[in-house]
Amino acid sequence: MLIATTQTRRAFNLLGRSRVFDPLATHPTVVAAVESHLDDQIQLSETSTVTLEPGQGAQVLHHDDGCYPMPRPHMPLMVSVMWAIDDFTVANGATRVVPGSHLVAEVETAADTVPLEMSAGSVGLWDGRLVHGGGANTTGVARRGVAVLYTRAWLRQQENQYLCVSPDVVAGFDRRFQRLLGWCLYGPHTGIVQGRDPKHLLMP
Repeated sequence: MLIATTQTRRAFNLLGRSRVFDPLATHPTVVAAVESHLDDQIQLSETSTVTLEPGQGAQVLHHDDGCYPMPRPHMPLMVSVMWAIDDFTVANGATRVVPGSHLVAEVETAADTVPLEMSAGSVGLWDGRLVHGGGANTTGVARRGVAVLYTRAWLRQQENQYLCVSPDVVAGFDRRFQRLLGWCLYGPHTGIVQGRDPKHLLMP
């Protein structure tokens, strides 16, 4: 599915579309950083492309973990990762963040922001509670990025990875990747299928 919001184009379910995005979702340094920050078993929540076309205005400030109805401030639930396909600059709409906003209950909509500028090939990570938004693209060329969201394994994924990626395809992944997509148990019982770890459904 491709969604256009004014001058922003997004494509979802990247892992169900192509194996090109697998190295981004499974990058060992990124996954280790997410696990360390959440201090818990994690799973992939969503993958999408974010392309800001010329003329796109600044995005409304928001929390990425707003899908979870919990009073703020709360424990960290999600880590958002943005891979820069192009250089992220102030001029082309680099993500803008409100430092410290992940630790407070409310942030004013007109809060001061800091641009997350980075060169193509770089990756930015932030706590899902952090208030942020894409900047305005005032250049004549598009700004492209790939967003990968991770969450604690006991929470519902934003994209239903069990339906997004065919089990036949998942069966060919290594065990760590399978677990990242949710084909595992959290604790002794959460996620069971007929009383067993769902990994047995991926076996020949």
